[in-house]
Amino acid sequence: MDQPTHAGGIVHQIKNAAVLYLLIRPKKRPDEWVFPKGHIEPGELSQDAAVREVEEETGVVARVAERVGEIRFDTIKENVRCVFYRMEYLGDGTAQEERETAWVPFEKAVEMLTHDSNRNLLKSAEALRGKGSR
Repeated sequence: MDQPTHAGGIVHQIKNAAVLYLLIRPKKRPDEWVFPKGHIEPGELSQDAAVREVEEETGVVARVAERVGEIRFDTIKENVRCVFYRMEYLGDGTAQEERETAWVPFEKAVEMLTHDSNRNLLKSAEALRGKGSR
């Protein structure tokens, strides 16, 4: 399994001079906080899947800035390889799913995220954002 099966976004926006990150509660585990992500459709680029999944799950329109990293985990149905991209907020679209979302500062996002793998991805995304890389 060398190709990613899923793609997700670590979306940030700057509001009143504060950098805020987008978190979401999963459908099946509403006590957790994670990043929006989902399946890559056949023939779809992982970057395009990340943009699509962010908008479908949160209603946020964003663009990919760069690849941050990936996580792997197993579910009952599949071996998941999810690539994450640092993304920049562009505006609000239309969510296709009813999910609780939150825009929170970096430090609060580190506390709220349920999984260490997501915390590590967030720290990498923040370091890349701080370097102003594109």
